[in-house]
Amino acid sequence: MPVLCDRDVETGGELVLDIRCGTLGPAERAEFVQVRARARARRNPVDAHVSHSAGPRRPSGETFGGTYMRKAFAGLAVLLVLVVVAEFYFAASGGFSDAPRSESYRPHHVLGYVLFLLPLVMAVVAAVARLPRRLVGLSVLVAGLTSVQVVIAKVALALNDTVGPAVFGLHAVTALALPAVAWLIVRQALALARPATADPAR
Repeated sequence: MPVLCDRDVETGGELVLDIRCGTLGPAERAEFVQVRARARARRNPVDAHVSHSAGPRRPSGETFGGTYMRKAFAGLAVLLVLVVVAEFYFAASGGFSDAPRSESYRPHHVLGYVLFLLPLVMAVVAAVARLPRRLVGLSVLVAGLTSVQVVIAKVALALNDTVGPAVFGLHAVTALALPAVAWLIVRQALALARPATADPAR
């Protein structure tokens, strides 16, 4: 049976409220939403102008600054992976070089400072961009693993030729964690940097 529904209808340019109608189907519901929007736009033309000029609504918590910060973090994450790969390359090339140890491993040592400072910068960027805490923690973890690498190398060099090489082997073992953690960071960072797609159900 007909029910009384609050429906705004245009009749001769005037607004008619509270007419008797039947149960609204999908098409009538869509028409109802459009008509109500036009009616409210006539009532509040200033608000309608502001709403249209503001452009499409962004997801909750999403801002232009936040988007740029997420993209910046993703770029730093990609750079981190490249630095880790380069660190392994210079370590291998230094081991087979005929130059003195101090010279052959110099690129490896210099890049180690980058591998320590870069993830600290990433942790700050992640915190400012309000990224998941896991990314902040993983970034700090890379810096921590780099510090462990340096400590192992210093301890190994301070020991005698018998024990030193055995301890230095831990330097290579712990280094295997660096690419794994860096890959976790870059995967999550790239996923968060992608633009959010609109919900088709809305």
